[in-house]
Amino acid sequence: MKFLKKITVVLRNSWFITSLRLVIILAVIEASLIGFLYKRIPLQVPLFFSRPWGEEQLAPRFYLFSLPLGLIILTVVNVWIAAQFYEKDSLLTYLLIFSITLVSLLVSVTLFQILFLVVI
Repeated sequence: MKFLKKITVVLRNSWFITSLRLVIILAVIEASLIGFLYKRIPLQVPLFFSRPWGEEQLAPRFYLFSLPLGLIILTVVNVWIAAQFYEKDSLLTYLLIFSITLVSLLVSVTLFQILFLVVI
C-alpha cells in the first residue's frame, strides 16, 4: 500500500505522465509494427550490431519482440526506483524518467531502421 502511495505521488507530475505516455505509445507502436509486418520479416534479422559483420549479427525474427518488452520492463523498474527516491531526491527521479524516455526513443529508431532494412 505504501508503494502505491509513492507511485501516485510520482504520477501527479505532468512531466512524468507525458514521458510515460510517450514510452508506452512507442512500445505499443513497436509491438504493433512487428506484429503487422511479422510475415514479411525474414527468418533472420540483424539485431546484434556489436558483433562482427555477418551471421553473428543475425537473430531469429521473434527476438524483435524483446525490444518493446524490454522497454516496458525497464520502464516499470525505473518508475519503481523513481517512486522510492522521489521525496528524497527529485533530481534522481527526473533523471530516471528522462533516461527511460531517451532509451525508448533510441530503441524505436533502432527498430525502425532494422525493419526498413529488412522489409522495405
